Formats: sequence, C-alpha cells, structure tokens
Amino acid sequence: MPIKQKLLKILGNYKLYMVLGFAGLAAFCAGRTLLKSSIGLPITIGIVLVLLMIYLGILWWFFRLKKQNIPMEKLFLLVAIPLGILFLAFLPPGESPDEIMHFKRAYAVTEGHFESEVYDEVGHAGSELPVGFENSLIDKPEVGKYEEVFRKISEPVAEEKSYTAYNNTALYHFLSYLPQEIGILIGKMFGASLLVMAYLAEIFNFALWVVLIYFAIKLVPRFKTIVIFLALLPITLQEATSLAPDALAIGLGIFLIAYVCYLVYERRTRLKPIEIVLLYVMAIMIGYCKIVYLPLTALYLLIPDQRFGSKRAKWIHATCLVILLLVLNLSWLSVSSQYLMEFNPGVNSSEQLMGIIHNPFKYLVVLLNSLNVMGEFYVTSLLGINLGAFTFNLPTIIYLISFGMFVILFAQRDETLKISTFQRVVFAMTFLAVIILTFTSIYIQWSPVGLSFVDGVQGRYFLPVLLLVPLAMVRPQVKTSESKGRAILSINAVVCYLLAVNLIAVSMFFAQNV
Repeated sequence: MPIKQKLLKILGNYKLYMVLGFAGLAAFCAGRTLLKSSIGLPITIGIVLVLLMIYLGILWWFFRLKKQNIPMEKLFLLVAIPLGILFLAFLPPGESPDEIMHFKRAYAVTEGHFESEVYDEVGHAGSELPVGFENSLIDKPEVGKYEEVFRKISEPVAEEKSYTAYNNTALYHFLSYLPQEIGILIGKMFGASLLVMAYLAEIFNFALWVVLIYFAIKLVPRFKTIVIFLALLPITLQEATSLAPDALAIGLGIFLIAYVCYLVYERRTRLKPIEIVLLYVMAIMIGYCKIVYLPLTALYLLIPDQRFGSKRAKWIHATCLVILLLVLNLSWLSVSSQYLMEFNPGVNSSEQLMGIIHNPFKYLVVLLNSLNVMGEFYVTSLLGINLGAFTFNLPTIIYLISFGMFVILFAQRDETLKISTFQRVVFAMTFLAVIILTFTSIYIQWSPVGLSFVDGVQGRYFLPVLLLVPLAMVRPQVKTSESKGRAILSINAVVCYLLAVNLIAVSMFFAQNV
C-alpha cells in the first residue's frame, strides 16, 4: 500500500482523534495540577510526558489485543492492574475515607479480637492495639507526605499496647476484612512496620477485587462495557486499593449479579455442589460486608428450577438460605448493636427509628427531599469527582464528560438479551430495596433526629447494585432487527477516557503529597 494511502487510512481512523483528544485532556489537567505544586516547570513537563507514555503504551496494547479478539475480561486486566498499582503507589494508606478506622479493625482481628470491646462509660468500642497506631498511616495530603511514608516504612511496631477506639468499624463483621487480614498476617510474619502491613492489606484487597470483577465480566451475558465502566471509575479504583471492605462489597455485588445473569440466561446444565456452595458463600459475605446489600440474594429466585435439579430442591435451598441468613445476621446485629453511639450531635438511633415507623409518609418526603438537596453530591461522589477523604477534586469538565458517558451507557439499548417483565420487576425492586435500606440505615445512625434529608450518603455506596439498572430497563423480547448496529458508546471510548481520568487523579495525588 502506498505511503499516501496508509496516511489517509490512519487519518481517517476515529480512534486516532479519540486517543489524541483524551491524551490532550489528561496532559492539560495533569499539567495544570502539577504546576500548582512546588515541583517546578521542568519536573512537571517530565511527569506529564511519563503519564502520556503510560497512557499511549496501555492503549497500544489494548487496541492490539482487542484486534486479536482477546476476551474483554483480559483487556480489563491490562488496564485495571497498572492503574491499581499507580493508585497503591501514589495514594498513601490513610488518605481514603476512614482508612485508619478500617485498619484498626482489621489489625484487631489478627490479634484475636473478632468482637470489639466497649471499654469506657461513654461507650467507646475498640481493642488493645500497639501504642502509636493512630499515627501509623498518612492522615491527609500535605507537602512532604511521601517523605513521611518512607520514614514510617521502617518504624518498628511498639510492644506496648493501649485501648484504641473505632466504633464505626466495630460494626463490621470480621469476615468482611478477610483479604486485609491476610495481608496484615503476612506482614507480621516478617516483622514489618504498621505502614508496610497496611500496604500489604491494600494489595490483597485489590487482588481479590480484580478477581471478582474479572469473572463478573467473563460471566455476564451482556453489559460488559457497563461493568468495565463501573470498575474503572476513579472512586472504584480508590476503594479497591484502600483498606475498606467496600472493595469486597463492590466486587462481590457486581459478581453476584453477573453470576445470576449467567445462570438465568446462558447456563443450561445443572449446578454442581461447589457452585451451590458458592451461592451460599456469596449471600453470607454480601450481608457481612454491609447488611443493606442483603436484598441482592433475592435475585437467586430468578435462577431456573432446572439448575438445582428440581423445583423442590430449589425451594429447599431457598428456605435453608433464608434461615441461615436470618440466624447469622441477627446474631451479629445483637453483638454489633452495643457499638452504636452518637457519631454526630443530635443523633438518636432509637428515636429516629420510631419516627420512621410511626410516620412512614413523612419519611418518604425525607427521602425525596434528599434527592433534591444532595442529588448532585450523590452523582459527583459516584463518578469519582471527589476523591480521597473529599480532598482531591477533579476538574468540572471531568464531571460533565463522566456524567454524559454514564447516562449514554445506561440508556443505550442492549443487543439481544431478552428479559421478561417479571425479571425486570425483580431487578428493579432489588435495586430500590438496597437504595432505601442504605438511606434508612444512614438516616438512623448518622443524621440528627428529624432532619429533613438524609445526611451522610455517598454515591459510592450504590456501585455494587448499579448493574441492576440497565437490567431493569431492558424491554422484554427485544427484536434482533432492532438491536443491530454499533453501540453509541463503545468499550474503546470508555477505556480511552477512564484511563486518562485516572492518570489525572494520580497526578493530583502526587501534586498534593510530594
């Protein structure tokens, strides 16, 4: 092919302009952020060039492998793992929401404190931890924090112990910190510092999240692009590389929905015993991560009777699972309820609960008013515009583009997936149940009595269940002739954009901590 024709072919490829456009956005936003720091222009230019090399290098491999028809779950690994490593490297442990509290709880479990202890008259709950634990992580981004990270890496763990409180995370079941506990235990085996243990806990947390999302993408019959979009949002990667059990909740929630869809729409053979055990384990763990996600287990009712061998076998398992979940969760609630205390002035959980029970219509107004008062915050915190402990704020242009992509992805029609009206209703009701429970639990525990809106809800709480939205929106029995044609928003655009956004986020972490 003549050089002129090759050049015309390259210039006519829309991918070139898409890559260059998002690369320019990343370079401009990262450069502007870095120039506000004290590193100077030459170093800023060097960092921007490195970020562009990473961006173009990952995309080169991505397009090359995609052309070879590599499965989407493997393409996801190509993007997610490097981004996760960058988040781990440049967002120090402690700068994500409540990380020190989660670290205390996970570490206490490795010391044998599966239940926390109320140790004073005020009601503070916690356990004995090494002296200095409170200052073991990086509390907030400031100039010179990376120097502090290097110093803390070699600090020995104090032998002396004292009681340390962590009421808000004492409510979490010890199994929700399983990957973090493994990392901490390995760190203890080698005599690591507390900060190194925190890094190991984050690495194992991220590794489990990657595995869950990988198999979710592999198994889900449709909406793979939406799963990748949700997984590569900056807020998702932040939680996946943090010490919080939100990583397990997000990964497990998305995987549970994907696995149920696989069993309903693609699987034709009977479940093996190990797969039935997996259904039980997922149901137990999703409730232990956060009890508000328990309605997700209602999706099991959509699994055809034939997968269990018979209708009778299915309902026997359903009954056993309900009894098991009731016993386990009520048992833990009876334990964790003693750790509840007033986190904010004016909070009274029992009085707030009675108010909801006695006047449910008034509470409905509170829920609707919450959307009016806090709706924009829910969206910005979902799309990852407010990162860290709300200390890193991405540019407004990022919010606008992310929101536009979010709407298009969730609105564009699916290919050929046929979902009955009943199934759509179940998906919708499950989503609403989780949302209402989330708002209600926070209204009871966090909001002052009688507040006209729910204070404390963040958009990231919805990530485990957002895949239910497109499933509920699919029209029943979509005709194949109507579903042909290219999707409005492809996986290429999603990866190009979110890769750029996450590299901008990394530059922000660096600029505020260097």
